[in-house]
Amino acid sequence: MQEKLMRRTAVLSSFFAVVAMAIMFYYSSVKVIVIAGESTDEKQVSAIVHTEYEDGEALLLKADEVSDYLYISLPDNVTADKISIDNHYMDKVVKIGIMGVEPAYYEQEVPHGRCNEISEAMYYTQDETIYLCFFLKDTYEIDYVYEAGKLSVTFVSPGALYENIAILDAGDAYTNEKRQDGVVKEVVAAVKERLEAQGIKVYDVSTPNGYLLEEKLDAIDKLNGDMYVAIEIGSTEEGKSGMEAYYNDSFFIPFVGNVTLSDAVLREAALATNGKANGLFVDEISDEILRNSQIPSTRLRIGYGKSQEDMDKLYDKEYRQKLANGISAGIVKCFELKAQQDVR
Repeated sequence: MQEKLMRRTAVLSSFFAVVAMAIMFYYSSVKVIVIAGESTDEKQVSAIVHTEYEDGEALLLKADEVSDYLYISLPDNVTADKISIDNHYMDKVVKIGIMGVEPAYYEQEVPHGRCNEISEAMYYTQDETIYLCFFLKDTYEIDYVYEAGKLSVTFVSPGALYENIAILDAGDAYTNEKRQDGVVKEVVAAVKERLEAQGIKVYDVSTPNGYLLEEKLDAIDKLNGDMYVAIEIGSTEEGKSGMEAYYNDSFFIPFVGNVTLSDAVLREAALATNGKANGLFVDEISDEILRNSQIPSTRLRIGYGKSQEDMDKLYDKEYRQKLANGISAGIVKCFELKAQQDVR
């Protein structure tokens, strides 16, 4: 009987040893975010850090459920010009760079406060700068206050910060020629610059080939934009040239709808460049963005890659600037219509 009991004990001990070893190897292969409650015992929440940050280390956070901000302490030698804040809203990652700080500092001065929007946290160092990376549960805008010795950060809905929001997109690359893709991206950047100079917040959701459509749709939805404009160069048809706009006709939005936005952007772009406008067309290629967007949306084709006439124009910098002037003017006109609607 005693021998049987000893054998059973040995088997169970071996089993638990194997399980413990497996758990140990698992946790050694992933990074862990540690969130310590202010009024509760410390707890660990396992989270696999994104592969592009795999060289980083887990960052300790102290959660305070009643706080409105995440407080990040700063050494005395850190001034505002040594801080950079980047919101990679398509990836739902906020990266805060602080120059001249050793990683050991944040082992003692742990960031603390509101952590509700954060799912993972880590840090890495590069070029004498420490980067604190916060992986968010949703798409947020960053609001922050800098004070000597402290950075107070909060994550809020874009709609809570900005009255007018435009979403731009450098299409989905109808051509594989990098030069043509670069032209579109340059036009998008120029339109963004002009709109933001007039107080309109712009989000660029352009993505490289292969980026998941669902993630782009999610970002467009969560950014609380007022209208969406995709800009592209077509290359699907020989012998075609000129500009045209596409829209979804399956639902109606009063005042500033899909047709109104499409017409305004195309008209102003053609006037600004003295270009050829082919007209407005109902989208026939099942564009998932136009089909699923809940805000006024259009896809503006600024020319055709197989048209030498179009590409000669688009490769001219002065023409691209005129084109950006026209597109932004059309978008501004739609925001003016929106303002009239808001007054009513």
